[in-house]
Amino acid sequence: MPTTRAAAFAVALLCPTINANLQALIELGWIGGGALALLMAATALRLVPLARQNPAAAFLLCALAYASALSMVHGRLSRQGELFLLLGASVGILASYRHARQDSQPAPSMRYFGLGRRSVASASE
Repeated sequence: MPTTRAAAFAVALLCPTINANLQALIELGWIGGGALALLMAATALRLVPLARQNPAAAFLLCALAYASALSMVHGRLSRQGELFLLLGASVGILASYRHARQDSQPAPSMRYFGLGRRSVASASE
C-alpha cells in the first residue's frame, strides 16, 4: 500500500498539472490548496472597492487577475513568483489604506510614486 507522499509523487510524475491551484492541492494537501485559493480570492475581492477609488489598486487588481489567469492555464507553483509578488503588493496596499483610514490621513496614490498627473516635486510646491 503506497503512502500518501508516495502517491502524490506518483501522481506528479504521471500526470503533471498545468494549474497552480491544482498543483498546490496535490503537493500541499487540501489545506494548502484551499489556503492558496482563499488567499487569491479574498485579496481580489477586497481590492475591487478600492480599485474604484485608486489607480494603483486598479492596476494591482488587473495585474493580479492576469497573473491568476496565467497560473490557471500555465501554472507551475515553483515558477509563480509574479503571482506571489502581486499578492504581497495587494495586501500591502490594502494595509496602507486601512492604516490611512484609521489615522484619517490621505492614502498614498499613484502620485506618491511619481506616476500621477503631477510629479512629487511639483506637488510639494
